[in-house]
Parts: sequence; structure tokens; C-alpha cells
Amino acid sequence: MTNTVKAEQVTWQEKLEYVRFARAAELIGCTQDELLHLGSIGEATFLAPVVAEGDYEWPVSEIGEKSWDNPFIEKFDRSDRVILHRRDVAKIEAVGWVIPWLFFSPSVSRYVIKKFASSEDIREKMNASANAVPWYAVETGLEALRDDFMPRIKDTKENRTTLDHLFLSISEIRRLQENVPQDGDAKQRRETAAEIGKEHGNSIRFSGHREEVLMAAIACLFKTKEDIRIAGVAWAELVDEKGGLFWKKGNPPLSRSEIARLLNSAKKYPDSPQWEGRCEE
Repeated sequence: MTNTVKAEQVTWQEKLEYVRFARAAELIGCTQDELLHLGSIGEATFLAPVVAEGDYEWPVSEIGEKSWDNPFIEKFDRSDRVILHRRDVAKIEAVGWVIPWLFFSPSVSRYVIKKFASSEDIREKMNASANAVPWYAVETGLEALRDDFMPRIKDTKENRTTLDHLFLSISEIRRLQENVPQDGDAKQRRETAAEIGKEHGNSIRFSGHREEVLMAAIACLFKTKEDIRIAGVAWAELVDEKGGLFWKKGNPPLSRSEIARLLNSAKKYPDSPQWEGRCEE
């Protein structure tokens, strides 16, 4: 048998990018429970398809900072392989399934950067966030106003990510086999849990803050003569500037970007065709 034939026999193996979770455990030489636990504590990077298909947004500004002023939006579906947050892997470990409302997708982030960045300098700044800033499910409905910033993807079996959906990349398997430390990007993703908890905490305190901000925003809408309804950013700026009129401390309890995101949620729902149809009824 020639060397050419031998090379052709292994080419398909060399082209593999990822394998299913069970096979990954075999290759690494550990049990599936052990590997799942490594994922739940952020010591192993897990991939999964986006089972809950739809629009997701990436809140990164042109200077590479996290910002909700004008997030990038892209569609994701089951053909995409994204990096799960360790908390979602922990939920799979606990109950067997999860519906992720955020995930990491460095490849799509870099695609967006390449498509929209206007200069090499901006591209370089944004690339620093490509691996560590998550994509979030776009909020829908009035629930985004009355509960918290966590989107409401329907809790159906079709939207659940389970153990059967999990993959590990070949490079991650080799890293674990060789006991090589994680790179800086993986460590950053592992440490985003505290930030996520602060932003998306489902608590009475945060709910009260949003109610206060919405009351102030309505007051500003009635008092101003400017057309601030076009953009949530301009409306948020006005609420922030007039903060002394509504709060003793002089500032709103939410940041300007958080206010803009809250007001944009109200502006987008319902859409015009739905609104016009409802009125005609």
C-alpha cells in the first residue's frame, strides 16, 4: 500500500473539528460524569447547537467595550456550534437540560467585526471582545419590561439543550489529554458569571429600579417637545440628564445603556403590522 493511500485513509480524521460528548470522554480517558463536571466549573469548554433558533445580540461598541446602546444582531440556528456558559453546563449536570439565553460565538463575533468595523484600529479593539463577550437572546414581549433583562425563550422540549447536544472540539480534547492550562479567553469566559448575575439578576430590587426608570421616562416623554421616541438612546440620555428631578441622589438607578435597552424593548413590541391589525379589529 502506497504512502498516498495511507495518507488518504487518515485525512478525514485530521479534518474533524469536534466530536460528541460521549466520544470525547472516551478519548480523554474519563467518565462522562467527570467530564460534565469539568464543564460545569469552567475547566472544560463545551460546544452545542443553538436549539432555540432566532435573533441574538452582541453588545459591543466600536471601542471594544460592552455596551447595549446599539448591539449587533445575528440569526443563529441548529447548524451553529457555540460555546456554552459554564452555568448552563452546570444546569445540564443537575437536571439534564437547559435553555441557554446567552452563549459565546467567537467566529460569528469576528465575522461581525470584519463586516462592520470601519478601520483596522477599531477592528483590533473589537477583536479583544470576540472570545469573551456573550451573545444574548433578543428580548421579546412585555415580559422584558416587568421582570428582568433575561429574555423569555419558550420553555418547550424543542428549545432544550441536553447532554445529547454537547460536543467538544478536537483541540479541547487534546488540551485535556495533555493537561495543558486553559488560555486567557477560556479563563475570561469562566469568570463572566459574576457580571452576568449582576446584570440579569431576577430580584425585587431590580424590578423596582426599572419601574422607577419607566415612570421617569414617561414623564420626560410628556414634558419634552423633542422627538425622543425615535431612538431609545436619546430618550435614555434625557432620563439620565433629568435624574435630579426624580431621584434624591441625582442619578437613575440604572446606567444610561441599561435604560436605552429597557426603552428599546418597549419600542420594538408589538411591531407595526401587529399594532395596525389589532387597531383595525
